[in-house]
Amino acid sequence: MKRVFIGILGLGGVVIVALLVLLFVMSHRLKGNIEDSINTQLQALQESIPEFSYEPFSCSGLKQIACKSSSVGFEDMKLENVRLEVGQFTQSQGSVRIVSEKISFAGEELLTLLFGVLAQDVDFSNVLLPKSLDCSISGVLGKSEQAQDVDIMDTTATCLAKGENLSYSFAWGMQAGVGAMLEQAPAHFSDALASMIKAYEEDSQKVLTQTPVLFKSAKLSLEPKDLARTIITKLAQDKELEPQAYQQQHANLARSLQSMKAFIMYIALLSDTKGKAQSLEPLVDGVLAMVLGENNGVVYELKHNETNTDKPLSLGEWLHNPVQSLQQSRAIFSFEEVPLDSTKVESKKD
Repeated sequence: MKRVFIGILGLGGVVIVALLVLLFVMSHRLKGNIEDSINTQLQALQESIPEFSYEPFSCSGLKQIACKSSSVGFEDMKLENVRLEVGQFTQSQGSVRIVSEKISFAGEELLTLLFGVLAQDVDFSNVLLPKSLDCSISGVLGKSEQAQDVDIMDTTATCLAKGENLSYSFAWGMQAGVGAMLEQAPAHFSDALASMIKAYEEDSQKVLTQTPVLFKSAKLSLEPKDLARTIITKLAQDKELEPQAYQQQHANLARSLQSMKAFIMYIALLSDTKGKAQSLEPLVDGVLAMVLGENNGVVYELKHNETNTDKPLSLGEWLHNPVQSLQQSRAIFSFEEVPLDSTKVESKKD
């Protein structure tokens, strides 16, 4: 079901917003104390998004600025030992990187509920949940078709949440109309961001309501590493299995996963109001095939709909509800299974 994965990708947009704030602040090095600026901007973000939480950052360095926080969180997910780094800044672009050595999850009830079908007394969180996070975001200034001066900024972000047996890759792209926030043609990327910060400080509501944001793409990829063998070994209580015993455990796992699928589809049908619950089935099948070691991962993607002529949503609308904004953008959804030989990908569109 497309809206399920729109939700996942939309929540990822919150991370991008946080990184974009940091890109703005950390690029503008001459304006006051960068440490205070970051914490002030994150406090404002927390007021806009109550589910967002953070511990204050402390910064060090002169030419290469780095800032650290003990934790940054969103709802039940918390990043620990967070480090922010400024990348290279040129005339037209700049970047920021965020690294977390540890990811913790406060709520694992859904995971426990689903995988309790396999074994109620086995903890699969270490197998299925990521341990670390590495994200980068870059902004590139440009001109729209009929503009004489810089009036847009393309923002791209990539994240890798890496686990022992399953890694999650996330990519996001959007374009913002920034012409109204620029007092003059910027000589450097930092100058452009300085003008944007000034415009926001002078009239934040105007910036939020009058800055158009065009969604371009979002992608979530799951990549397994010895996932099936690790799960089967856990089910066998970490015992070494002979080939025949392993195949029997694999067959048992396949049957249990079908029970899990039936449960997921039942819940989907109960909540389905538009008759699209069945479109979820191939997406579930792809994930279950990954768990069984029958593919090399799955990819969920949303792309800009070229036929959508609706007016772009504002920055404020994206910040207020990224999930709903993705739905309103009428993005084209696709799902792919990465085959074991990885030479071609089977694609399914919704």
